[in-house]
Amino acid sequence: MCGNARVYGNADYASAKGFGSCHRNTTFFRTKENSIEVACGCFKGTLEEFRKKVMETHGETKLAKEYLMIADLMEYHFSGELKEK
Repeated sequence: MCGNARVYGNADYASAKGFGSCHRNTTFFRTKENSIEVACGCFKGTLEEFRKKVMETHGETKLAKEYLMIADLMEYHFSGELKEK
């Protein structure tokens, strides 16, 4: 995490490990603008960009469905706490 990340503590990021074709770590984190971004392998971008990339790369496969479920979970996870500090 770097650049636009705004991580003050454990509540500002979460990760999921063992998913995708390479079973890598996917990290979701808050930004300075109080949005959520994703870092997964060589990908880094917003949740919507992540969802689009997943669909382009994996289509309707099990991998895609897992990634999209994780994105939904992380969006829900951070939704109640998106506020300025």
